[in-house]
Amino acid sequence: MLLRESCGCNIAHVVVFFVPVPPYVDSDSVEEQQNVIMGQTALLKCPIAGIPAPNIIWLKSGQPLQANARIRELDDGHQLEISVAEESDTAQYTCSGSNVAGSVKLLFSLTVFGASCYS
Repeated sequence: MLLRESCGCNIAHVVVFFVPVPPYVDSDSVEEQQNVIMGQTALLKCPIAGIPAPNIIWLKSGQPLQANARIRELDDGHQLEISVAEESDTAQYTCSGSNVAGSVKLLFSLTVFGASCYS
């Protein structure tokens, strides 16, 4: 089927192709090592992008992270906030982004120091 524009020109159908883009790290400044004092807030940022937008999941020491009153995901999973940090939060965290075109992971090391270390 052809459409006729006001100029009298014939226009053919337009076909739009969806080309998936594998997830990638969309930043040069990822803080992979973070240190906080017990009781403070830690914020891990996961700047993973792609087309379609990747599904982001977080792991703590290789296990799925369970959100709770202190630990929550923000910005569709692109940030992990750990409020009132405890020494037990010291661990390796992984954010993983995946879509139909692939996946990518970022590793973070979080160390929570007891308040006595800074007294």
